[in-house]
Amino acid sequence: MRHHEEIKLFSKPFLYILATVVVIGLWMQINGVNNAAMAIIFAVIFPLLFGRLLIKVSNNALHISFGYLGIIKKDIPLSEIQEARVIEYKPLRQFGGWGIRSGKFEGKKTGCYSMKGNRGLLLSLTHKVRVCILKTNQVIIGCNDPEKLKVSLGKEN
Repeated sequence: MRHHEEIKLFSKPFLYILATVVVIGLWMQINGVNNAAMAIIFAVIFPLLFGRLLIKVSNNALHISFGYLGIIKKDIPLSEIQEARVIEYKPLRQFGGWGIRSGKFEGKKTGCYSMKGNRGLLLSLTHKVRVCILKTNQVIIGCNDPEKLKVSLGKEN
């Protein structure tokens, strides 16, 4: 790996609490307390699906993975990245919040993968990729160290 960055929404103790709540919810479900159990289980599933953003750069692709379960993934071949630029953006105003989002940046339809903060790397791609319901060739990767990510992509200049 040329780059590895993990951005967590929750701490490890909080995840243990979530796991305990899931077990209690399953126990309630088995014992016939259906509505409360389902509410508890859904409240825990969403953080597990969306509580972490993992960004990796291998020799041939940028790999993005969302959640602790790693079900939501996107791979972008390095050969499809035309340009990478460090930016500041407004997640709430431009994308409606953090997560896997679509919106507008600099007047263009843009996809966004973010967990927290307002800094990231704007990628201009040779081909359109799907982010949420949008197909676009402009994607923001929200990260803690966009300069380091840019260098690992081989887009130093």
